[in-house]
Amino acid sequence: MPLRLSLLVYPLFAITVAASRNSAIGPFLQARAISSETARKPASLCIRDVDAVRRAARRGILIDAGRGRYYVNQRKYLRRRRVVTAAIVGAGLIVGALTILSFLPGGS
Repeated sequence: MPLRLSLLVYPLFAITVAASRNSAIGPFLQARAISSETARKPASLCIRDVDAVRRAARRGILIDAGRGRYYVNQRKYLRRRRVVTAAIVGAGLIVGALTILSFLPGGS
């Protein structure tokens, strides 16, 4: 049974880790870089993962303000956060249901 439980829980864990992987946005939010006037350079926020900044910029979550400075597009960030949260909750409900079903008599 423990193997069955771990096989059900692992996908939820993997989704959660992948969702929290976007480490570039947090420092910009903490620095309140939310407009072109408050835009910051990744190096000034001790962000070393330039690829994460590029990915966030490609998705439209970080906006290039010129001269290597970026700020957070709050509308897109909040929308993406809601979608990711809904996906994690949905996956959690499915994993929970499968876990319960696996422990019922006759479950395989």
